[in-house]
Amino acid sequence: GEFSRTLPGADHAKGGTATVIGKYVRTGSAGRQLPDGSPPEDAAPAEALWAYLAAALRIEGASPFGANPHPQLLL
Repeated sequence: GEFSRTLPGADHAKGGTATVIGKYVRTGSAGRQLPDGSPPEDAAPAEALWAYLAAALRIEGASPFGANPHPQLLL
């Protein structure tokens, strides 16, 4: 993971990024960031990352963070 970076200055910004590698993970992106490094207004909340990771790990029966908002990124 990494703090988001601003363009063109590459300073730390409001958002964050994460790289997820695994057996059930497709190559792709959950979305773009704004030039100032922040997520767009319609971006999923931070809990969505944990919901995605739980789905990628195929954790059954528990979804304390809600539904995975990015099923297209999983096999």
